[in-house]
Amino acid sequence: MSRLSEIKKLKERRSIAATIGYCFIIVLVVLYVMSNQLTGTYTVVLESERAETMQSLAVVTSAALGHTKINEGMTFPIAIPEYAKDKPYVYDIYTKAGNSFIRLYTSSGADTTEPYCLSGVGDEYNNCFELQDEAFTKRTEEGVQYVCAIAPIISQENTVAG
Repeated sequence: MSRLSEIKKLKERRSIAATIGYCFIIVLVVLYVMSNQLTGTYTVVLESERAETMQSLAVVTSAALGHTKINEGMTFPIAIPEYAKDKPYVYDIYTKAGNSFIRLYTSSGADTTEPYCLSGVGDEYNNCFELQDEAFTKRTEEGVQYVCAIAPIISQENTVAG
C-alpha cells in the first residue's frame, strides 16, 4: 500500500507543479502584453506632447523673430529650451533660395562658415514659406531622421523672411 500511496503523492506533486508552472507562464504572458500596451501608450503620449511643444515653440520663435533682422551670423533673441536635461531643442533658420533653403542660423553648434542648403524637402517647407503656415514634419538626411516643427517668420512688411 505504501508504494501505491507514494506513487499517488508523486502524481499529485507533478500535477501541482504543472499547474503552478502553467499559471506562472500565463502571468508572464499577461505581464508582457500589459507592458507592451503601456509602453506603446506612453510612447504615443510622449511623442504627441513633444510634437505640440515643438509646434508651439516654432510659432513663438517665429513671432519673436518677426521684428528682428534675419541674416547669417545673427544672435538668437530668446533662450533655447530643453526637452530633457542637457538636451536642448535645435533651432535652424532658413530662407528660400530657388528650389532649396539656405540656413542662416543654427543652434546646433555646426560649422556655419560654409553655406548649408536644405534641398529635396517636402511640400510642408514650401507651404510654410509660401502659404505662411506652420507644420510638423519628418525628414531624413544622410541616414538621420529629423522631426521638425516649422513656422514662417513674418516680417514687418507681411512677407516671409525665413
